[in-house]
Amino acid sequence: MLRDGDTDSLVMGIALWRTCGCPDVEGEEPAIPPLVRETLDEYVRIGRPPGGFVRAVLENKLIGAYGAADQESTAAMHAIVMYVYHHVPEVCLGSREVVDAWIAQGGIEGMERAAEVEALAEEADGA
Repeated sequence: MLRDGDTDSLVMGIALWRTCGCPDVEGEEPAIPPLVRETLDEYVRIGRPPGGFVRAVLENKLIGAYGAADQESTAAMHAIVMYVYHHVPEVCLGSREVVDAWIAQGGIEGMERAAEVEALAEEADGA
């Protein structure tokens, strides 16, 4: 059952879907826009902060992602989500807090640097 206020959100969501359409099931899916792919890859690799659209995708905020998407990204949304699902580590997506933490640690490269420093500290303690 919908609560007060939920009806407006539902109506807006349906209107957005109708306006943006959905990909042709039998047609070829649009490619991920190069800037979106680069942004995702740099976020994972070095923790570069993404823009509003990609951040909403990473935070698992569907309505926010569609609201922030340009026309090209809207058309490629399924491909973008599938890329994130298959190529972005789960540890760096799902909520604002997780995305903020991933950025703060510097992505995969930051994790590797931290592991190297820890290994060197352990060596120094053991020597």
